[in-house]
Amino acid sequence: IWEAGYRNGDFQGHVYEDAVRRLREWKDQGLALYVFSSGSVHAQKLLFGYSAFGDLTALFSGYFDTTIGAKRETGAYRHIARSIGIPAGEILFLSDIREELDAAQAVGLYTCWLVRDGALPANPPHPLARDFAEIILPRQPQPYPAYNPVPPPPHPSQPKHPPQPTQTPGQRPRRLWPFRPP
Repeated sequence: IWEAGYRNGDFQGHVYEDAVRRLREWKDQGLALYVFSSGSVHAQKLLFGYSAFGDLTALFSGYFDTTIGAKRETGAYRHIARSIGIPAGEILFLSDIREELDAAQAVGLYTCWLVRDGALPANPPHPLARDFAEIILPRQPQPYPAYNPVPPPPHPSQPKHPPQPTQTPGQRPRRLWPFRPP
Protein backbone atom coordinates (compact mmCIF):
# COMPACT_ATOMS: atom_id res chain seq x y z
CA ILE A 1 0.00 0.00 0.00
CA TRP A 2 2.78 2.45 0.96
CA GLU A 3 4.72 1.70 -2.19
CA ALA A 4 1.68 2.27 -4.39
CA GLY A 5 0.98 5.55 -2.59
CA TYR A 6 4.51 6.82 -3.23
CA ARG A 7 4.54 5.64 -6.84
CA ASN A 8 1.12 7.19 -7.55
CA GLY A 9 2.14 10.51 -5.99
CA ASP A 10 -0.46 10.25 -3.23
CA PHE A 11 2.22 11.26 -0.72
CA GLN A 12 5.89 12.19 -0.56
CA GLY A 13 8.68 11.43 1.85
CA HIS A 14 9.26 14.26 4.34
CA VAL A 15 12.84 15.51 4.37
CA TYR A 16 13.83 18.93 5.72
CA GLU A 17 15.14 21.38 3.11
CA ASP A 18 18.28 22.16 5.17
CA ALA A 19 19.01 18.42 5.36
CA VAL A 20 18.74 18.00 1.58
CA ARG A 21 21.01 21.00 0.96
CA ARG A 22 23.66 19.78 3.40
CA LEU A 23 23.51 16.15 2.26
CA ARG A 24 24.09 17.30 -1.32
CA GLU A 25 27.05 19.41 -0.20
CA TRP A 26 28.58 16.50 1.69
CA LYS A 27 28.05 14.15 -1.26
CA ASP A 28 29.70 16.70 -3.58
CA GLN A 29 32.65 16.77 -1.17
CA GLY A 30 33.04 13.03 -1.66
CA LEU A 31 31.64 11.91 1.69
CA ALA A 32 29.90 8.56 1.86
CA LEU A 33 26.44 8.95 3.39
CA TYR A 34 24.43 6.15 5.00
CA VAL A 35 21.00 5.87 6.55
CA PHE A 36 20.24 3.88 9.73
CA SER A 37 16.54 3.83 10.49
CA SER A 38 14.01 1.79 12.41
CA GLY A 39 12.07 1.65 9.14
CA SER A 40 12.98 -1.14 6.73
CA VAL A 41 15.57 -0.54 4.04
CA HIS A 42 12.77 -0.75 1.47
CA ALA A 43 10.76 1.93 3.34
CA GLN A 44 13.85 4.16 3.56
CA LYS A 45 14.39 3.93 -0.19
CA LEU A 46 10.74 4.83 -0.82
CA LEU A 47 10.91 7.83 1.53
CA PHE A 48 14.09 9.21 -0.08
CA GLY A 49 13.11 8.11 -3.59
CA TYR A 50 9.81 9.99 -3.51
CA SER A 51 10.65 13.11 -1.49
CA ALA A 52 9.35 16.60 -2.13
CA PHE A 53 12.89 17.32 -3.45
CA GLY A 54 12.85 14.45 -5.93
CA ASP A 55 14.74 11.19 -5.83
CA LEU A 56 17.48 11.53 -3.20
CA THR A 57 18.57 7.88 -3.17
CA ALA A 58 21.72 8.63 -5.19
CA LEU A 59 23.02 10.64 -2.21
CA PHE A 60 23.37 7.50 -0.11
CA SER A 61 25.99 4.78 -0.30
CA GLY A 62 23.90 2.38 1.75
CA TYR A 63 21.03 1.79 4.13
CA PHE A 64 20.74 -0.02 7.46
CA ASP A 65 17.68 -1.03 9.45
CA THR A 66 17.16 -2.76 12.76
CA THR A 67 17.81 -6.21 11.30
CA ILE A 68 21.45 -5.43 12.30
CA GLY A 69 20.44 -4.56 15.87
CA ALA A 70 18.39 -2.05 17.80
CA LYS A 71 19.33 1.61 17.42
CA ARG A 72 19.93 1.93 21.17
CA GLU A 73 22.42 -0.97 21.24
CA THR A 74 26.14 -0.64 20.61
CA GLY A 75 26.28 -3.78 18.47
CA ALA A 76 24.37 -2.10 15.66
CA TYR A 77 26.98 0.67 15.37
CA ARG A 78 29.86 -1.82 15.47
CA HIS A 79 28.14 -3.68 12.63
CA ILE A 80 27.75 -0.51 10.57
CA ALA A 81 31.42 0.48 11.00
CA ARG A 82 32.54 -3.04 9.99
CA SER A 83 30.12 -3.16 7.05
CA ILE A 84 31.22 0.13 5.53
CA GLY A 85 34.90 -0.45 6.33
CA ILE A 86 35.46 2.87 8.08
CA PRO A 87 36.90 3.12 11.60
CA ALA A 88 34.28 4.16 14.14
CA GLY A 89 36.30 7.28 14.97
CA GLU A 90 35.79 8.59 11.44
CA ILE A 91 32.00 8.23 11.38
CA LEU A 92 29.54 10.95 12.35
CA PHE A 93 26.14 9.73 13.56
CA LEU A 94 23.19 12.14 13.66
CA SER A 95 20.02 11.56 15.66
CA ASP A 96 17.35 13.29 17.68
CA ILE A 97 17.29 10.44 20.21
CA ARG A 98 19.84 10.68 23.02
CA GLU A 99 19.93 6.92 23.73
CA GLU A 100 20.85 6.20 20.10
CA LEU A 101 23.63 8.77 20.32
CA ASP A 102 24.86 7.28 23.59
CA ALA A 103 25.14 3.83 21.97
CA ALA A 104 26.96 5.20 18.91
CA GLN A 105 29.32 7.26 21.07
CA ALA A 106 30.11 4.23 23.25
CA VAL A 107 31.48 2.49 20.14
CA GLY A 108 33.62 5.54 19.24
CA LEU A 109 31.46 7.28 16.63
CA TYR A 110 31.24 11.04 16.59
CA THR A 111 27.72 12.17 17.40
CA CYS A 112 25.52 15.18 16.87
CA TRP A 113 22.18 15.62 18.62
CA LEU A 114 19.58 17.24 16.35
CA VAL A 115 17.12 19.25 18.46
CA ARG A 116 14.91 21.08 15.98
CA ASP A 117 12.23 22.21 18.42
CA GLY A 118 11.91 22.92 22.10
CA ALA A 119 14.42 23.82 24.75
CA LEU A 120 18.00 22.71 24.35
CA PRO A 121 19.17 20.34 27.07
CA ALA A 122 21.50 21.76 29.73
CA ASN A 123 25.00 20.22 29.72
CA PRO A 124 24.32 17.92 26.75
CA PRO A 125 26.58 14.86 26.40
CA HIS A 126 26.64 15.32 22.61
CA PRO A 127 27.22 18.34 20.34
CA LEU A 128 23.90 19.99 19.48
CA ALA A 129 22.46 21.35 16.23
CA ARG A 130 19.07 22.92 15.52
CA ASP A 131 19.33 21.96 11.85
CA PHE A 132 21.80 20.51 9.35
CA ALA A 133 23.36 23.93 8.68
CA GLU A 134 24.69 23.92 12.27
CA ILE A 135 26.34 20.50 12.03
CA ILE A 136 30.12 20.66 12.20
CA LEU A 137 31.90 17.71 10.64
CA PRO A 138 34.75 16.17 12.62
CA ARG A 139 38.21 16.85 11.25
CA GLN A 140 39.12 14.29 8.61
CA PRO A 141 42.54 13.22 7.38
CA GLN A 142 43.62 14.99 4.23
CA PRO A 143 44.62 12.99 1.15
CA TYR A 144 48.29 12.69 0.41
CA PRO A 145 49.49 15.66 -1.68
CA ALA A 146 50.67 14.99 -5.21
CA TYR A 147 54.44 14.76 -5.57
CA ASN A 148 55.82 18.16 -6.56
CA PRO A 149 59.58 18.36 -7.19
CA VAL A 150 59.48 22.16 -6.78
CA PRO A 151 59.03 22.98 -3.09
CA PRO A 152 56.70 25.84 -2.22
CA PRO A 153 58.29 29.06 -1.00
CA PRO A 154 59.09 28.99 2.73
CA HIS A 155 56.74 30.58 5.20
CA PRO A 156 58.29 33.76 6.68
CA SER A 157 58.65 32.04 10.06
CA GLN A 158 60.61 29.10 8.55
CA PRO A 159 64.37 29.10 7.92
CA LYS A 160 65.33 29.94 4.33
CA HIS A 161 66.96 26.55 3.76
CA PRO A 162 64.95 23.81 5.51
CA PRO A 163 66.20 20.22 5.25
CA GLN A 164 65.14 18.62 1.97
CA PRO A 165 63.14 15.38 1.99
CA THR A 166 64.81 12.23 0.76
CA GLN A 167 61.87 11.45 -1.48
CA THR A 168 62.46 10.43 -5.08
CA PRO A 169 60.13 11.20 -7.99
CA GLY A 170 57.18 8.79 -8.13
CA GLN A 171 57.53 7.80 -4.47
CA ARG A 172 54.40 8.27 -2.35
CA PRO A 173 54.95 10.85 0.40
CA ARG A 174 55.12 9.39 3.90
CA ARG A 175 52.62 10.53 6.45
CA LEU A 176 54.74 11.77 9.34
CA TRP A 177 52.04 11.39 11.98
CA PRO A 178 48.83 9.37 12.13
CA PHE A 179 45.45 11.02 11.98
CA ARG A 180 43.96 11.31 15.45
CA PRO A 181 40.50 12.87 15.75
CA PRO A 182 40.25 15.72 18.26
